[in-house]
Amino acid sequence: MLSPLVLAYQPSFAGVEVLQAFSPLSWLRSWAHFDGVHYLTIAIYGYHFADLIQAFFPVYPTLIKLLSVLTHNHLYSGLLLNAVCLVFSLSVFRLLLQNKLPEPVMKNAALIMLLFPTSFFFVAVYTESVFLLLALGACMLLEQKCWLWVAFTLMLASATRIVGVVLTPAMLIGLLSQQVAAGASLRVTPKKAIVAVLSGALGLLSYMLYLWREFGDPLYFFSVQSDFGGDRQESLVLLPQVIWRYMKMLATADPTRFSYYAAVQEFVINMLVFFILIMATGVFLQKLLVSRVSGLLSRVLAVFDTRLLSQLYVPSSWLVYSWGVFLIPTLTGTFSSMPRYVIVIFPLYVWIAQLLSGKHSLLLLLFLISAIVLFINVVLFTQGYWVA
Repeated sequence: MLSPLVLAYQPSFAGVEVLQAFSPLSWLRSWAHFDGVHYLTIAIYGYHFADLIQAFFPVYPTLIKLLSVLTHNHLYSGLLLNAVCLVFSLSVFRLLLQNKLPEPVMKNAALIMLLFPTSFFFVAVYTESVFLLLALGACMLLEQKCWLWVAFTLMLASATRIVGVVLTPAMLIGLLSQQVAAGASLRVTPKKAIVAVLSGALGLLSYMLYLWREFGDPLYFFSVQSDFGGDRQESLVLLPQVIWRYMKMLATADPTRFSYYAAVQEFVINMLVFFILIMATGVFLQKLLVSRVSGLLSRVLAVFDTRLLSQLYVPSSWLVYSWGVFLIPTLTGTFSSMPRYVIVIFPLYVWIAQLLSGKHSLLLLLFLISAIVLFINVVLFTQGYWVA
């Protein structure tokens, strides 16, 4: 609402005129900028209305359409849906961490999530809140062994975002870990549990079948990625190549252009997430291998507080989920949009909170920096500038 006092409105995305039909209030319309227009378009007209929108998965626009029966406004439906999903996500997040972590760590993890530099996407007309709730819900339901609901939640997740399919192997590993922790043989793992977890991929497969039938290409959601810009490619690109590309770009690009800020944010956030994932993986391997851990890994981990690292809560299912959500989008050859994609990696907030446990000055500094960058990003996004 106060963004126009800071920065002039300068929309840099197609379809801005479409939003004017949803509300006379510009500050509400601003929360559906960029991809929000595509989700609203799909909710109203379906996938045949325009090109490229097939890149966006169906669950979120379908929920918007269903909720609009009550609100009579698709924009308001999207905003209400995300607000409700965010509240429930925080509740499930707390329940998932209960009896596993101290109360201060749980609170700090939630604060880190809410103050993350791109956390505003949780309340914008994007899939982040819905997907986060589904991911957290799947983890909770797996612990409670509610297999039918596990299957349903996983199917919805894989039809919400492509990375939702990562939940299937993550939950399968979580299921096997439950068996090991209970002292049971993997051979006696309940078949209905395995079927429930594996059926999670049916959401993605259903959307692929629809695309094959309607557009002749089951991978159409991936085929159109290069047309979105951001130097996305149809051929797969490995992470080291993406990192090298960004290093060259930041060394040669004009730092006075706004696009430079976006590139710096993409690179910094992704490198921080990458570093934390490597650290969590190292701790997991150290616990798994105990004394057999490699000398190099030991030297890397020795930089940190050994006592603190030994207390790091790193379930194997969390690692698979986190790496999958992080790596899959980078295969298009860019970090573009990644500052938004990574906010659904909920273990990230837990690991940061644990690493900074008892370090009040560092926590306050993190909150301050995150809040400042978050404010800048909200102003930019609501005024029509590309952030993520």
